[in-house]
Amino acid sequence: MASSGNNGAAKFLPDRGEPVPLGEAPAVATVHPSAVLRAPDREAAYEGFLADLRAAARAA
Repeated sequence: MASSGNNGAAKFLPDRGEPVPLGEAPAVATVHPSAVLRAPDREAAYEGFLADLRAAARAA
């Protein structure tokens, strides 16, 4: 469920961190790890990224 550019971000970010059905297993949208490094507030971006990974682990 990868996307690039603003069109993809606008589509996926509202569902970020929420499991969505995708075939036989749910998928969890998140940001690319490099986006955390480029974020103005790296700490908040990192916490959001970790929350997404935790949601993915719970959904697995």
